[in-house]
This record gives sequence, C-alpha cells and structure tokens, in this order.
Amino acid sequence: MNRLIKIILTLFLFTNLNLVKLYSQNSYNDLVKAEKLFEKGNYKKALLKIGDAIKHKNCTCGNCEWEINYQTNLMRYKIYSKLSNYEQARNALDSIYYSTELIDSLKIATYKAELGGEKLKSIIDSSIIKSKIECENEICFALIPYNNNSYLKFKLSLELINKYLSSYQKPQDSKIWNEYFLNSLGYKQLE
Repeated sequence: MNRLIKIILTLFLFTNLNLVKLYSQNSYNDLVKAEKLFEKGNYKKALLKIGDAIKHKNCTCGNCEWEINYQTNLMRYKIYSKLSNYEQARNALDSIYYSTELIDSLKIATYKAELGGEKLKSIIDSSIIKSKIECENEICFALIPYNNNSYLKFKLSLELINKYLSSYQKPQDSKIWNEYFLNSLGYKQLE
C-alpha cells in the first residue's frame, strides 16, 4: 500500500511539473503569435494574444515572470505606438517592472511623436529644474511639469532608487535624477 501511494504521488508530481512547463510555454507561444499578428497589422488580435499570454502565465521562477512582463508590455508599447495612442504606449512602458535607458528612450520617442522634437526639448530644458520625484509602493517616477498640471513622466530605474537610498537626499529631491536624465541616451536623442 505504501509503495502504491509513492507511485501515485510521483505520477501526480510529474504530471503537474509538465503542466507548469506547458503553461509557461503557452505564454511564450502566445507572444510569438502576437508578434506575427502585429507584423500583419492585426493590432486588436495581437492585443488579445497578449492577454492570453498573461492568462497562461504560470511561472515557477522570477525570471519567467519578469520576462513575460517585459515582453507583453513591450509588445503593447509597439501596438499602441503604431495606433498613435501614445499615452497607452507610455502606460505599457510604465507597467514594465523595471526601467532602463532603453525604456526611457522609447518613452521619449512617444513624447516626441506627440509633441514634436523641438517642443519636447524646450519643455525639458525649461522645466527640468522644477521636476519632482513621486514614489508609491517602492516605485518612483520623475515628473517634469509642462502645460497646466501636465507632466512628462519617467520611471526611475532600480539603480537610481538605490542612489537615492544611499545618499542623504530624499527621493523627492530631483537633483540625482535630473543629472542622470540630462546625460542619458534618451535626452541626447533630442539634440
């Protein structure tokens, strides 16, 4: 009897591990299908496939979770950019768990398409001194004011958040971020 229970438990465990693998692969398969739909110009169907990728996500490790989050939101960014829905494109980038200079550059591309390159550079140059940092639940954004309570919004990278934590400056003080941003690849693409 004891041997029968061990066999049943082993079969159960083996079956469940294969299901986890299958579900994770389904997420990646859904992303591949979404990319193909995107390339064909079927943006609404591509967004549905992205939703499927999230539904099928069954990650057993953090890397899978982070990768699927990155890939799905990057695909959303591409779709919304093609549809000229720049706010949704930026929201997709903000939904990525972390930020990088590449993500900042993509975000600048949406602001540039929406506002124009010269106007965007002018807004940044004249208002970055008035920028502020707002944090909620360990996620911080730098906000550059422009045009009646509107802000250019950039997510701080983990590296920048760590710089704030290791310095005496509070995250609300934007000096560290301003210096980083004015020397970033994203800002340099406006020159």
